[in-house]
Amino acid sequence: MHASAVVRALRQIDETMHIAGVGGETLASAGVYLIQPPMESASFSPAQYVGGLSRHYRLGKTILKFLSQFEPDAVVLVDYGGFNLWMARRLKQAGYRVFYYIPPQIWASRPWRIRSMLGAVERVFCIFPFEVELYRRHGIPVTYVGHPLVAQLPPPANREDFCRQYGLDAHRPIVGLFPGSRKLELNYLLAPMLAALPLIESAYRLQFGVSPQFAICPALSLSKDFFDQALAEAESSSGPLPSVTQIADNHALLSVSNVAIAASGTVTLEAALYKTPTVILYRMNPLMFAIAKPFILTAHIGLPNLLLGPQSAILPELLQEAVTPAKIAEAALPFLDPESAAHTQALAGFQTIAQLLGTDNAAAQVASGLVQALLNTSSVAVATR
Repeated sequence: MHASAVVRALRQIDETMHIAGVGGETLASAGVYLIQPPMESASFSPAQYVGGLSRHYRLGKTILKFLSQFEPDAVVLVDYGGFNLWMARRLKQAGYRVFYYIPPQIWASRPWRIRSMLGAVERVFCIFPFEVELYRRHGIPVTYVGHPLVAQLPPPANREDFCRQYGLDAHRPIVGLFPGSRKLELNYLLAPMLAALPLIESAYRLQFGVSPQFAICPALSLSKDFFDQALAEAESSSGPLPSVTQIADNHALLSVSNVAIAASGTVTLEAALYKTPTVILYRMNPLMFAIAKPFILTAHIGLPNLLLGPQSAILPELLQEAVTPAKIAEAALPFLDPESAAHTQALAGFQTIAQLLGTDNAAAQVASGLVQALLNTSSVAVATR
């Protein structure tokens, strides 16, 4: 999605550019020649990790072979640090000018990864303001372009129309469930999320005399069959549950929810831009978490909390064993009361986040920066997932 926005911005500057990349229909619809379609990339278990290494090695060889014939004036790495950092030096050694948009979160963990960028990446286009000093300190040219979500996020849905469409009551609060975009996230998070709903319902009804409404949205990256099966299995293991409405539009649900319960990731930042308080959940294979934990540099995992700093965190985060129905309900309930201190504090934090992330079009700034760097570019290769 973010790479395709850069492609469209490049085409506005020069519609004759030849652009190739690794991705799916979103890139193809922007006029990108696909070197190879996307692969299943999330690796949380040791066996999946080893298999993923083999697939990614083959992908790297395919890209390098293609580029030797395509002969691009630039290669733009987009996000996906594990693979793109491995590719950066190989691309540089092959003689290509390498740029990086949405760089890996080296400020959060594994800081040594920046060595893969030294001498290999000509310029970084970063999306968080606090990243600028990090790259400057290491002598890597950097441009802060703002976060692409600011320009790309759809406007909030009309609550009355939304509730009418899905048979909900616009006057009762809505709890939105976002269990993640990866299969293993659903395996770890969906059941405790659902089991928290009766606790939230009974506590809220006791205090306010009415029941909240619950809705869930499957990620586009998951097939409907897989999601429906995972949902059915989680429901059967959670005991009696209140009604949960399945919603097709995740941004619409996120924008009208009074509180979201979500897997850690970009959705939490989207929620902040919609001014929706969120309970952030993170749970993975215990062995993999134990291996990764010593390399985590930040006090928080949620992007909204990271942007505001460790002393100004506004959203609750539940990690690993803390992801329980009781703790989820306890964290969500204060946000359902618009008079609560937690709700007021969250709204103030969201305002600060919107100011930090800027309002300009990040993709347009990346495209402009690339063209300025390349001047008479005739072809650009965009490497993404």
